[in-house]
Amino acid sequence: MRIDNANKEEQNMRTRPPKTSLNLHVRIDTKERLQQYAEENHTTVSQAVTDWIWQQKLRTETKETEMEEK
Repeated sequence: MRIDNANKEEQNMRTRPPKTSLNLHVRIDTKERLQQYAEENHTTVSQAVTDWIWQQKLRTETKETEMEEK
């Protein structure tokens, strides 16, 4: 079982894009709210922010979709 998990992690490392860090400056109450949200949803603040941004529609994506439909 350990070997399988190690192989999966190794494969994930090859297929995932590289990560970078991002410093956000927020008010203390916002930080606490983010941490509480992450805890309640069994995730991390980083993953919560990542999930949020990938759910958002960008204007450039909307324009690309409209152009493809024409």
